[in-house]
Amino acid sequence: MLVDTSLQLVDLERGDADVAIRFWSGSDPGLVSHRLFAEELSAYCSPALVRGENAITRLEDLERVTLLHWDLAGLPWAGGTRRWVGWAPWLHRLGAGHIRPGEGLRFSDYNLAIQAAIAGQGVMLGSLPLFRDLVAAGLLVRPFAESVPTDLGYDLVTTPRAAARAEVAAFSDWILALAAG
Repeated sequence: MLVDTSLQLVDLERGDADVAIRFWSGSDPGLVSHRLFAEELSAYCSPALVRGENAITRLEDLERVTLLHWDLAGLPWAGGTRRWVGWAPWLHRLGAGHIRPGEGLRFSDYNLAIQAAIAGQGVMLGSLPLFRDLVAAGLLVRPFAESVPTDLGYDLVTTPRAAARAEVAAFSDWILALAAG
């Protein structure tokens, strides 16, 4: 079984992959799709940033800290309905549009933005389900409880032909059970 971790959309009909995990807002009527989990974004930072005299504890504190941004420019699926929620829309959805976050640091690689947050270089938006282990390990914290659901989610997708194969069905059952647990 091929595992492709690139950000390119694989062609499940004509490519080598039988299964994909897509971060998207839509569906494709030609594919079998199962929602693993919905996207909900919260702010995350190093535990060091929530301690001491200048601790980040309120949304308003975002005006005085470095914000970390994940820049989707140039990704094949960044246009259309597949939009990442940035800081300004996130704050607006919380009714805190009056808060004017600074420009901060921009990353083209999401993993580098996560490492910057762990290193205490700023605050980033991250997915509640995806960041659960980083919080449990004590690498990141949520400086405040607010979060925003988006129209995006992580779906397991395959073709009807591949879904009928025993190994694809076994893999699908396994990963759906992991996502549910």
